[in-house]
Amino acid sequence: MKLIYTPLLALALPMMAEDGHREMDAHEHGVSKVQIAIEKENIEIHLTAPGADIVGFEYAATSGEDKDAVADAIQKLGQASNLFAFNDEAHCRVSEISAHLVGEDQEMHDGHEDDEHGHDDHDDEKDGEASHSEFHAKFMFTCDHIDELKSIDVKFVNAFENAKEVEVELVSDKGATQMEATKASPVLQIEG
Repeated sequence: MKLIYTPLLALALPMMAEDGHREMDAHEHGVSKVQIAIEKENIEIHLTAPGADIVGFEYAATSGEDKDAVADAIQKLGQASNLFAFNDEAHCRVSEISAHLVGEDQEMHDGHEDDEHGHDDHDDEKDGEASHSEFHAKFMFTCDHIDELKSIDVKFVNAFENAKEVEVELVSDKGATQMEATKASPVLQIEG
């Protein structure tokens, strides 16, 4: 699916990517990253989660069971309303979704493996370091009354057993802010 990047997100992503890249290189199990951009009637959300938080492992999925787990996770990530919700007054609905797994020499989109280098096998080790995989998902929501947006329920943190917290960076015309969603406190309050 085509994802529309808002101008606000285009300006914020380089800053977010720098921080996110630095942190995701040494990612912490149980901690996912979410970047949210709000502009006009659109909310765009980028999610990055360690493979261990979503499917319980980070090595390349080679067995049928592991590949099924990844395909199920991608399908679950494609159900945006089960992962993010907004207060009813904003009248938000999903307009675009994409989800995939990125790992050592492989990508899986909609449950199908794409080997970036044409290899049929994958090593769990590369240069003596354990391989890591991450799930990436992008969501676009359109809201009829964006000015009524008061809260975002990050249901993702409770949708996956191994997810413990979500570090959130939110950018809007009111500025940028960082927040955290946890299993005990998944709802983010948006300042009006």
